[in-house]
Amino acid sequence: SKPIFENKLILLEAEHYASMCNVVAAKESYELSIKVARDNGYTHEQGLAYECMGKYLMSIVEVHEAGHCFLRAHECYLQWGAMAKATKLWRDWKLDLCVGDIVTSKLKHRRDENNEGSKWQSAAL
Repeated sequence: SKPIFENKLILLEAEHYASMCNVVAAKESYELSIKVARDNGYTHEQGLAYECMGKYLMSIVEVHEAGHCFLRAHECYLQWGAMAKATKLWRDWKLDLCVGDIVTSKLKHRRDENNEGSKWQSAAL
């Protein structure tokens, strides 16, 4: 069907942009591929796009963002019923460590937001 080919074409474009070191276009294409797959109910294609984006982000040392993509890919594969693929992804990319890093990062972000609010309140007084 047209949407699955559209999704695959966009994912190929993302890979092409990634190979040409066009970071902005690559990220936009990966995100569009994910959106098209999600909007059309292609959970497995969404997982593949997240996994490819995660690998790309890891290659440009955006480790935190890559971990998020791998976790989303893992969720998609589980939802699709591909347990072996989800397990392999978990092991290959050590997602148990990513989960800890993401939780720690979110807690730190919240703490920083709370501290910013306190600074603004102190400045206003």
